[in-house]
Amino acid sequence: MTAYNDSYKVMSKFESDIKDLFDDAPFVIGIVHRQDLDGVGSGAMIEKVCERFNKRSIILYSNYDREDAERLYNQLSDAIKRYGIYKFLAIVSDISINEQAVDLYKKVFELIEASNGKLVFLDHHAFSERVVEILNRYADIYIIGDDPENTGATLTYREFARKLIGFDKALFKIYAIALATDLGLFTVKETESFDTLYKVISYANDIVGVENKDEADRILDKVKDLLKSGSSVNDNKELLEITERYKREEEKILNDIISKSIYIEKGRYKVAVATSLGKYDLDASVVCDTLKLKYPESNLRVYIKNAGQVRLRSNGDIDCARISKAFGGNGHIGAAGFVLKDIDKNNIDAINDLIDRIISIADKLN
Repeated sequence: MTAYNDSYKVMSKFESDIKDLFDDAPFVIGIVHRQDLDGVGSGAMIEKVCERFNKRSIILYSNYDREDAERLYNQLSDAIKRYGIYKFLAIVSDISINEQAVDLYKKVFELIEASNGKLVFLDHHAFSERVVEILNRYADIYIIGDDPENTGATLTYREFARKLIGFDKALFKIYAIALATDLGLFTVKETESFDTLYKVISYANDIVGVENKDEADRILDKVKDLLKSGSSVNDNKELLEITERYKREEEKILNDIISKSIYIEKGRYKVAVATSLGKYDLDASVVCDTLKLKYPESNLRVYIKNAGQVRLRSNGDIDCARISKAFGGNGHIGAAGFVLKDIDKNNIDAINDLIDRIISIADKLN
C-alpha cells in the first residue's frame, strides 16, 4: 500500500512486514548517512538489534552525492562476495538522494534486488517524482518526506528497532542521542559529550576522508560502537585525542574561511558567503553558524565546499530545499545543498553569478 500525506509531503509504502523481512534474512546490511549522528546512530541501532537476534550484519556509510553512491555500489558488491551473502535485508537510513546521484543509487537498488536482497528505505527528506518511482519499484518498505517530526534516527527506531524489540532502554538511549543532536534538543550538561562525537565524525569525513575514506569509516565505526556500548565518550582515549586534534585543525581552518567571507545584499536577500580555501572542508553548519555570528543580519548563508558542493542555510524564510532541488540537490527548508562541479569557488564573478541564480530561483518560488 502506498500513501501520500499532502500537508507534510510524507510518502510511505508497506508492501511487507518488517518482522517478516528481518526474520527471513540471514544477513542485514545497514546503509547510513556518514556525516552526522543521525546516520551513525541509526547504524548503531541496526547493529544492536541484529546482535540481539544473533544475526550477522555490517554497516556501510554513504552520502548524498555521486562519488559516495559509486563507492557504495562497489562496497556493497564487495561485501556480498566477501561474506558469501546469498540473501539479505538492506536498511537504508538518512540517505537523501540528490538528482545527480539518482542513476547510481538506482544501480545500488538493482544490485540489492539481483543479489536476493530486500530493501527498506527510511529518510526524512522530500524527494523528486523520479526517486519516488524508483523506490516504488525496488523498496519493500519506504518512508520519505520532509516531516519536521522525523529524523533518520526517529524512523530507524520507530519502524525497525521498536517493531522488532519493543521498548528497550539501550536502544532508546542511542535514538535519543541521535535525535537530540539532529534537532539541537540537548541540554548544556550534555552538549560537551555530543559535541565531542560530532567533532569525531567531522574529523573522519572532512579531514581524514579527503585522502582515505576507508580510515574515515574506521573512525565512524568507533563512534557507532561507542553508541552501541552505552559507554561515555569521556572514557574513550582515542576519540578524545581525535577531538582535540580536530579542534586545533578546525579553529585554524574556520578562522581562515570566515576572514575571507563576503556579504552580498540584493533586495530582501542578505547573503553571507564562505568558501573552502584548502583541500579540507568543514561541517557546513559550523561554517554557516559562524557566518551568522559575523553577519547577524543575513537571512541566507552559502558555503561553497571543495568538489563544487554548495550548502545553504536560512532562517526559515527562504526555502533552501526548493532552491537546491532546482540545481539537482535536496534537503530541508532551513538547510540543504547541491553540487556544481564547474564552479570556480576562487572566482568572485563566479560566486556573484551563483548568488544571482540562487536569488532568481528564490524569487520565482515566492
